[in-house]
Amino acid sequence: MTTFRGADAVLNCTVFPDIISLTWKVNTATLNCYIALQYANGKVCSNCTNERLGTSCTTQWPLHISSSHYNDAGNYTCETVNSAGTIMKKYILSVTELQNEKTPYIILGSVSAIFLLSLVLFIFIYTKHLEVLRNCCKSRIPSRIVSIPMTTTNDDLEPYASYVNKVNTIYSTAGEARESGIS
Repeated sequence: MTTFRGADAVLNCTVFPDIISLTWKVNTATLNCYIALQYANGKVCSNCTNERLGTSCTTQWPLHISSSHYNDAGNYTCETVNSAGTIMKKYILSVTELQNEKTPYIILGSVSAIFLLSLVLFIFIYTKHLEVLRNCCKSRIPSRIVSIPMTTTNDDLEPYASYVNKVNTIYSTAGEARESGIS
């Protein structure tokens, strides 16, 4: 059986008719004791010094452990004795820490913050890297511009000049014929 630290634990004992006695035996790391009830006279005997342990007179004579501590973890045995014999019921109690309900949200928030910080850092590094690449790959503009004088020669213009000045004899003859009135 498992209980949470600070919570109450209740261990039930199986009770049969004609019980002569009922005994809770407690064996933990810090406590080794018993709580016994004699049915004939209703007398309860106990050598347990832990004030948080107790039993109540109900049908199952449960053992109550109030405000459980880690040192309450251990073996608990209920022995009932009647005319037919002895019946034992054993419990192994463990005490664990109660999980804080906010813990998953704290973890989720922390992971989100780390993710956002990583994303911002990545973008910053990426933009700096691009700036370095841009500066590296830019074409270099010379600091001094050298001008080359353009000189033109008659040979450069000759093909165009000869085309313009060239006379087509077919068209020029037709034009002369028209002017002279010959058709």
